[in-house]
Amino acid sequence: MNGESSFDGIVTLISDNGITTVYPILIMLVLRPFGMVFSFLAFTWALRSAVMVRVAVAIALALPTLAAHVGEYERLIEMTSVTQFLPVSLKEFGIGYALGFLASLPFFAMQYAGAITDVFRGENDPGYPDPTGGTLHTFSTAYLVIGFFAFFSLSGFEKLVQNLYESYGLWPVSYAFPSFSGAAVLQAADILTRTLWTAIRVALPLLAMLVVIEFSVAIAARLGRRFNFYDLAFPLKNFATAVTVPLMMWVIWQLSDDRVGETGEALFMLEALFQ
Repeated sequence: MNGESSFDGIVTLISDNGITTVYPILIMLVLRPFGMVFSFLAFTWALRSAVMVRVAVAIALALPTLAAHVGEYERLIEMTSVTQFLPVSLKEFGIGYALGFLASLPFFAMQYAGAITDVFRGENDPGYPDPTGGTLHTFSTAYLVIGFFAFFSLSGFEKLVQNLYESYGLWPVSYAFPSFSGAAVLQAADILTRTLWTAIRVALPLLAMLVVIEFSVAIAARLGRRFNFYDLAFPLKNFATAVTVPLMMWVIWQLSDDRVGETGEALFMLEALFQ
């Protein structure tokens, strides 16, 4: 179906059923993109509480689906009761939310890796407000920003939008919510393991250096107690951290290259969880 005939189909559908009947269906088509925009961490950081901007982004992402799913509208119009319409609406938002959340897992891993680093080096700064709640400290924010920059620079957003559109082929709009697959628990455990492993890989280089400094200062303090070497632990760890920031940025960038690929696999992870 070409673009012109699809547009004609939408016009015909509105003229046959009336705008009051078709309008709720058009709103439903925005729910899946809105769920993704609402849950994806990068959008949460960029748009924060700008709900109308999120709605505008969701509408922009939903527009290409208007012409591609004309046949779905007729099946949706046949749903005359709330008990039929509401589950489909929840399913649409749920699928989009799940896509955005799964795509955010690498960024959560980077955020937690930075939090571990901040705690170990003894940061006592009150931190920055986190749009998802709580506060973030220096390296939590730095790792997250580098990850976002790598995501958009390495075509991660294009992969995410592609996932959104491909999800309509797996779970059409008029279908009920998919059920859990038999291996859903194992798949969820695998996703959690991969996320934790990502956090470890991100945090490990700098943490290893900080551990070496900690033990070195502790040994020096035991050998020469009157010199108060242990009082130097905090400034030494933070000095070493500051000196190695350019190297850590390169390491995070290299790891982010791999993690963008995982972000693009959000649809495959979701497909493994549901059938």
